[in-house]
Amino acid sequence: PSLKQYILGEKLLLVVNGSLFVTYFVMVFIHLLSRDFFGKSYPSFDAKYLTMLYRLVFFLLFLLPSWYGYVLGVSWGVSVIYYNRKKLLDDSLFRVAAGSVFAVVLGIITRILIY
Repeated sequence: PSLKQYILGEKLLLVVNGSLFVTYFVMVFIHLLSRDFFGKSYPSFDAKYLTMLYRLVFFLLFLLPSWYGYVLGVSWGVSVIYYNRKKLLDDSLFRVAAGSVFAVVLGIITRILIY
């Protein structure tokens, strides 16, 4: 196998591991923080998977080549905050902000490692 195949495999593993981390681990971590500090209950089935999906999309947008990823990522984050303030998303501002921060930081780190 050539060196290019190894690099492609590593890039795919970075994306898969980052996706798993930003969806499941961050969801559990944010729940534990919000339970300890704010006394919030575990999110419902719909809220849990909706926030996992929004963090996954947020993470993956930062992996797009060129500056498009940053522009789309910022617009995605602004739209999620807007929907949360209009109460279309039934989630606390802490959970949305913490999930966004984790997704952005991990997305930028993964982008640096890939490109």
